[in-house]
Amino acid sequence: MRRDKKEDNKEERANKKEDNMENRFDEMLELIKKQNEEYQKQQSEMINKIITGITNHVPSKDDNSRLTQVTEEIDLVLNQLLKETGADRVNLVQYHNGGHGINKQAFLKMSMTNEQVKFGVKAFIQESKDQFRSMLSFFIKELNDNGECYISDLEDLQNIDNSMYDYMRSKGVEAKFGIALRDHDGTVIAFVSAEFINKQLVDLNKVDRALKDSRKVFETLLSL
Repeated sequence: MRRDKKEDNKEERANKKEDNMENRFDEMLELIKKQNEEYQKQQSEMINKIITGITNHVPSKDDNSRLTQVTEEIDLVLNQLLKETGADRVNLVQYHNGGHGINKQAFLKMSMTNEQVKFGVKAFIQESKDQFRSMLSFFIKELNDNGECYISDLEDLQNIDNSMYDYMRSKGVEAKFGIALRDHDGTVIAFVSAEFINKQLVDLNKVDRALKDSRKVFETLLSL
């Protein structure tokens, strides 16, 4: 009789443990869902702030609806690009003036408006608003002159662009690949980049193909 009771208690404890694990798993899924929803909300709010800051125009209900749809499409394409490149982080950065200095010249700035990262990789969209293009001087010049800039090894930058070297190093990025996006007049208005924390994991052919295949899609979405 004692052994039966012991077995019953053992089974009861096992069932409780299983229930607790299921509850924790459900709680984790709910937390991830809430984090994703909050992330999407923050992205949308940031884009609205950027647009308002550039144009002094408060988006109407129709503007917001269109903007939300375009943002969702861009995120879908970025997510696909993340998978195809095998990168740790992919993002869309758009150029803007962001105001004028005392000499009336426009500030040349850029803001990251969309980003997708691998699970467990830190996102930098919140820290990448209203940055001077000079921070990525070499990268921006290469994009403007050649339409792309592929940095396969962070150390190659050390004697070329110190500020960009420090910037990438602070983010833990060992390799960065970008393509320029142009408007109807051929002016570079933005860029898409894929970043790798470990340069050894880069498949350059795969990255090159994925970036170039997505270029027209991004340019079309930005023109909507």
